[in-house]
Amino acid sequence: MAERKSPAGRGGDSKKKSPKLPITPTKAAIGSQTTGDDNTESSGKTSSKGASSRQSSRQSSRQSSRSSRGSRGSRTASPQSSPKLRDDQDHSERLAPRARRVSLKVLPSEGLEGLGEEEIFLMILDLLERNDEFNSLHSDEESTYSESDEEAEMGESESDEDYSDEGVPDHRPLSDWELEAAWNELRNRKVPPLDVCKQIISSAIRLHEKEQNVVFVPKPEAGERIIVVGDLHGHFSDLMHIFTEHGEPQAGPGGIKYIFNGDFVDRGAWGPEVLLAIYCLKIRCPDAVFLNRGNHEDQAQNLKPDNGFVHGHCTRAFGAEAQRIYSLCKTSFKQLPLCHVIGNEVAVIHGGLPLDCGIKLSLIKAIDRRHHVPLHQCCIWGYPRFQKVVACRDLVTDEGEQVWKGTKGKLTERVGKSQIAAVRFEGHDDEVYVRISGAPELEKDLEIVYSSKQERKKHLLNRLFVALLWSDPVASKESVGPNKRGAGSYFDARTTQEFLRLNKLSLLLRSHEKRSKGFLEEHQSSRMGLMAATVFSASNYPTGAGEPCGNKAAVVVLRQEDGKTLASTMVSSTPWREAYDDIAYTLQTVSPEM
Repeated sequence: MAERKSPAGRGGDSKKKSPKLPITPTKAAIGSQTTGDDNTESSGKTSSKGASSRQSSRQSSRQSSRSSRGSRGSRTASPQSSPKLRDDQDHSERLAPRARRVSLKVLPSEGLEGLGEEEIFLMILDLLERNDEFNSLHSDEESTYSESDEEAEMGESESDEDYSDEGVPDHRPLSDWELEAAWNELRNRKVPPLDVCKQIISSAIRLHEKEQNVVFVPKPEAGERIIVVGDLHGHFSDLMHIFTEHGEPQAGPGGIKYIFNGDFVDRGAWGPEVLLAIYCLKIRCPDAVFLNRGNHEDQAQNLKPDNGFVHGHCTRAFGAEAQRIYSLCKTSFKQLPLCHVIGNEVAVIHGGLPLDCGIKLSLIKAIDRRHHVPLHQCCIWGYPRFQKVVACRDLVTDEGEQVWKGTKGKLTERVGKSQIAAVRFEGHDDEVYVRISGAPELEKDLEIVYSSKQERKKHLLNRLFVALLWSDPVASKESVGPNKRGAGSYFDARTTQEFLRLNKLSLLLRSHEKRSKGFLEEHQSSRMGLMAATVFSASNYPTGAGEPCGNKAAVVVLRQEDGKTLASTMVSSTPWREAYDDIAYTLQTVSPEM
């Protein structure tokens, strides 16, 4: 059995406590002080009293703060609240720290003489909380559960760092010459002026917020091509190679359309330039450029040190405006569609499918995509922590206690990457370890319990949302189950075939995984032929790994041919390998805003 983590270690790197700063008494803080023997005597008499007073004051401060502000850790709205109300509540919560910071910056130097030590201490405590140096509302015992692996970040909270969504600036449509100038700078790996960068991102937000979760792209006309680009991960030279080989986007007869299938940023150092370049092209040719959201278009991944997009790449590109521009980027990620369907034949998604039966495009359309990817709602192999369950058969705890069929319980944690979860059943102190299959209808040891049809559908949509960005195909039925990345699932050809049949499609095209030659056929059937394929467009990934013999990259080309289905015309481009230019990264001029 995998080693269990202690509660204190569950948070891992995803929960960093702010340092508690020492509070040093000053004359301004404690008022006028007596000197000599009087001062010594007074100090001796009140030392123990003062310590207990401060402790009780702090406890009462916490209680009053909680009662007046509510629990800051609880982010979930009531089931009856509307999506707009939940968004407004989340928005107001995110803005609350900013509002608190403006009212009091320093301790006043006057007007404290009449206050007692307890009142002054509470004032100092409030001052520190307003400045976010220290937060008495979150103690070590109150830390939220989280667990992470090499890919998925499963924290209950969205992030400890407050990168609140930046309000979209007043929209000033960029003129044609400004767009052309920005594109010319970006294609030469130069960041446009920061106000232009903000307008590019805000324009992309406004374009994508009008689009549905599923975007239908017409079948290419004679002479037209549709290029599907896989993960780029900030590899700028690969993006330029694609345009050199296949041409820039162009609408109209004989034009070239592009579908960029997610994961534009993270890992590669040129994420800001890649993202801005694709957004710029989307603004120039909105009917010829389409974007899907990938699992790395999400704050949970962007903030991970190994991915580097926020603290490394954005800081290098945008200098002092990095946090503000990243907040805009994060807002833009939430607007990106989740699926594109080409000619009612080919579905393009970033990751894959869940193991739930009966997945239709109408379910994808029902997802509320405009928020962070709900990893914390699927953190135990597709289920949230404390998911209610009932034993489907007699089970035994590690200590040999019998848990009878029909006993109620709750999921408490996942165990490593073993597809095993711990369950705490009523009337038993010890946990039971069971294998999780990843969908309610597939579970053998447990029945997943929901209080209503609405709750069941909500959890299904969460699993679907995560799967579209995180799932991976497998060849054998034995490998089907929850994904060892910690999010999504491993799905086989039967799952793919059912999805295509229900939606009257012929091919599933996805990305998300590196392939040695940039393209790989995943699932086939004797009746339908090729059913699923992977395209990956970042060579020598990640950041020059294996260079000069790392993985090759590719794109997929779709065109119309008389008498043929669109899927049968699909061809993979000639694989390529571009050098990952770290030297250029080190020589790049740092933003003057730094």
